[in-house]
Amino acid sequence: LDYLFAFAATTRQVPSHLFDHVFEAWIEDAEVYDFLNDANPNALRDMMDRFHDALDRGLWQPRRNSIIERLEQFHETAQSDNVS
Repeated sequence: LDYLFAFAATTRQVPSHLFDHVFEAWIEDAEVYDFLNDANPNALRDMMDRFHDALDRGLWQPRRNSIIERLEQFHETAQSDNVS
């Protein structure tokens, strides 16, 4: 994901559907998401931050609004976990 992001940031030549595919495979697949969350929640948070960064920089335009909503929900939950 970091390499995809870096290539997109430097070239602006990465189509959004590639980010969509990675998001679907790692985040929207419940089994993979649960594994990442159990095995290394810090890595999962970093991945979600990277996806969010790609959105903020205009490197990725997801084809579904539910992706944006999921990222926002994750960050709201992460922020409230850090506050408590």
